[in-house]
Amino acid sequence: KANQIDLVKMLFFILKHLWLLVLCAELGFGAFYMYMTRRMPETYTATGTMYVSSYNPEYIDDEYTRPGDLSSASQLIKTLLVVVKRDSVMSKVADRVSETHPGIDAGMVSSSLSMESVSETGVVAVKSTTLEAQLSADIANAVMEIAPEEIVRAVGVGNVDIMDYAVVPVLPNEKKAVFSSLKYGAAAGAAFAVVLLALLYIL
Repeated sequence: KANQIDLVKMLFFILKHLWLLVLCAELGFGAFYMYMTRRMPETYTATGTMYVSSYNPEYIDDEYTRPGDLSSASQLIKTLLVVVKRDSVMSKVADRVSETHPGIDAGMVSSSLSMESVSETGVVAVKSTTLEAQLSADIANAVMEIAPEEIVRAVGVGNVDIMDYAVVPVLPNEKKAVFSSLKYGAAAGAAFAVVLLALLYIL
């Protein structure tokens, strides 16, 4: 019973010094922002989407996707990742992008590229991350324009349609990450204030 009373009094003691809690939260917010913005270089990610189906329009006449298409498409996406990452494909993408961005080679394109299925569907997201917003969009779009022909040629069946071209990103990835995680800095500062006030009360 005595411990319960002490905890209640300690809670009121902390609330009476709420200004310190707010101050520490603000300091934690600011310190975390400065740390994150200084340690992370600015990069930009552009994302486009394609739809991968397991049928080939040359072999069937119906205009709808069959129930088994999506399950087969998930395997086709895995094949697409391997096919697109080949040196010959990366070289084609680099040749196209280098027309507006001199000095770009296949290795730079490959290192900037990532691809993933969206929610285990037949939709695949093509992402390119570089130090330049326009370059990221150009690489992603070049990959989506070259990939359909390569996947059909390599697999023999399947169809790849571009859903959305990549747009030039406005904010760098780091600012997005900082803005979404600043709450952790504020929470750490507030937690420090709570512990400090609890120790002061006990002492």
